Amino acid sequence: MKKILTLFLIFPIIIFSQSSEKLTLNYPYAINVTKAGSCGSPDGPINEIGSPPIDYQFLEDNGYCNYTYFTTSGFTACFTLISPGTDISFNAGFSSSCGNLQFNNFNLYDASCTLIGAGLSFSGLTPGSTYTWCLDMRAFGGPFCNGFDNFCPYYIDNTVGLPVTLIGFKSKCGIVEWTTESEINNDYFLLEYSLFGTEWYLLDTIQGAGNSNEIRNYYYFDNQIDTVKYYRLAQVNYDGEKTYYSPIIMNCHPKIKYIISIYDILGRPANLKSKGILIIKYNNGEIKKIIRNE
Repeated sequence: MKKILTLFLIFPIIIFSQSSEKLTLNYPYAINVTKAGSCGSPDGPINEIGSPPIDYQFLEDNGYCNYTYFTTSGFTACFTLISPGTDISFNAGFSSSCGNLQFNNFNLYDASCTLIGAGLSFSGLTPGSTYTWCLDMRAFGGPFCNGFDNFCPYYIDNTVGLPVTLIGFKSKCGIVEWTTESEINNDYFLLEYSLFGTEWYLLDTIQGAGNSNEIRNYYYFDNQIDTVKYYRLAQVNYDGEKTYYSPIIMNCHPKIKYIISIYDILGRPANLKSKGILIIKYNNGEIKKIIRNE
């Protein structure tokens, strides 16, 4: 009975022997495909997987395997992808009846077949661009060695985005405002100030939304109005990781415009953490309304 050998590539060169019962192949296409083996003529696509597979069976059951006969002599296999992000790692599983296998020369090429670099993990890629991943493979040893029966390449998008997508951060004579488009594991914000843009002091801690895919507006009322003041915003994850954003400057001439009173919808004195519609009046006659539902 034929045996299969399963390997998740970890090192640039691997030679080993191990076996288990052969599994049924169910790859949806590429049956009896002729191996091309070059960047210019790749063997087929490589599919994305969300996280490392638990076993070889998972790769077969979910269409990651290229059901193609590969000979025992050394050859190169190449697979293409359109990168979804900037950081990508490659790996594979396979089946073979051979006692020894060898892998090396893991190379990544761009759409014009220019070498990007060597290895299993790459950063600085351009999302939406086409790349080709190639590797050298060899199977040998034993009377029943017929090469590779199956090869299951895959890639993982390791691109890490900022936990908070900040689309606005500004100040206006005592009011500091910022807007987020999305938030991931956002515990809270730290709002800091500086008089000269060098030494920073904490103004307040503002609770974040945790996880959100909606536009959210945040406000802070600074009643210590100065002619010039700098503000800096930091975002803190649940695990304590902190991300700082570029500071902004408030240049507010107190004789022209500043807040003289804040009232809620019933006309009572309020602050920017009160619920309802806050009416902010400036001494130049300007009126601003802020709606707070939380």
